[in-house]
Amino acid sequence: MHPSFMHNPQYLIEVPASTQQAPSHLSCTLQTLDQGQPGALPIAMHLIWAEGGRATTLSEGDIVSTSGPYDHSVALLEAENLQPGKYTLVLSTFEAGLEGRYSLRVKSSTRLAIAALPQEGAGMFNRTLRSRWQAPDRAAGSPSNGRYLSNPTFLLKLPAPGSFLARLQLDGSKALALKPQINLSCFSRSGQRDLGSQVATSGAYTDGLSGAAIGPLRLEQGEYLLVASTFAPGVEAGFVLQVYAEAKFELMTL
Repeated sequence: MHPSFMHNPQYLIEVPASTQQAPSHLSCTLQTLDQGQPGALPIAMHLIWAEGGRATTLSEGDIVSTSGPYDHSVALLEAENLQPGKYTLVLSTFEAGLEGRYSLRVKSSTRLAIAALPQEGAGMFNRTLRSRWQAPDRAAGSPSNGRYLSNPTFLLKLPAPGSFLARLQLDGSKALALKPQINLSCFSRSGQRDLGSQVATSGAYTDGLSGAAIGPLRLEQGEYLLVASTFAPGVEAGFVLQVYAEAKFELMTL
């Protein structure tokens, strides 16, 4: 699975709760619109239990049904005894970056609702920064290593309160022998370089393909520090930081 899997077209499928209907049988047909041409796209579908939100990764325990191995031109997905709830249908090509038109047909034995899910950060202002952890001065590891402030740090200036989210991912342009575990944390700024109180964190250090994410959450107007760190010190790797906010903002490297 590619780190960009989360950016594939995704659809919310909601089976409403009703005591008057039996479990739903779902049938989905995905078809490329250039199937008669050589090199038609290899495609597949996955139906995922993601509470109706966008799926950022693919975990075996969350897969409700799949169309199987990637196949050219047409993919078929069946789901038996689908219980009421919100599911996410993910359409994907075998390789990242492949483009093409498609048609999607969904049939069900019971009434359901389907809607396209917007991309992460849709309708928000966006900034993308590329940087890297580099020993010895910019790869300090987790706070327990005692030099946390030496990690890559970014100043976020929000001119107005509003929704905010950020995602930190490893730069996929270079293969790494061992993927580091990463974390992104947000602090209210208290000085030129000093950290204030922690506002949010992506949680435990992770090596997941979707990276480490904060939000969406509401931030007040002000200045914040975003710290990108690896669990172990001395790691050298490139990364991409995506930041989204409801209000136009400034983002700079310190």
